[in-house]
Amino acid sequence: MTPLFKDQAEVQELLKRADNKELTKSLISKFEKLKENRNPFYLNLEELEDILQWKLRGQYGRQQKKREMNNDLNVITITKAAFAISHLDRDIETTLRLKILSTLTGVEIPVASAILTLCYPNLYSVIDFRNWRQIYKTERQKNILTT
Repeated sequence: MTPLFKDQAEVQELLKRADNKELTKSLISKFEKLKENRNPFYLNLEELEDILQWKLRGQYGRQQKKREMNNDLNVITITKAAFAISHLDRDIETTLRLKILSTLTGVEIPVASAILTLCYPNLYSVIDFRNWRQIYKTERQKNILTT
């Protein structure tokens, strides 16, 4: 199997460009505490906004008007439903959770995966073009070399 990264320097460079680790830890801790007090677990609009700011960083304002169509009741209802999904097949469970979270206005797979990642960091990771490119870069390079 071909390694995902060519050397330690490449990994270190990715870590330098990564999110603020303290903010990430703080959000994960916040959601862990909320899970202790909310049964069933859900997020409200303010907590969703925290995740959006974390995920979107400099692009946070891009779809602000669109996201303003979300309201607290919808965010609570949708996140409660997404987190309540359970299935024996983990892939099906993940797909259903992502699709449900994507019904929030302005939330697509990258943001939905960020929600799952911060709320369940031992089960999920963020799916976006950066990660996708890193995972499949080696395969693309291999295909280029063989054609």
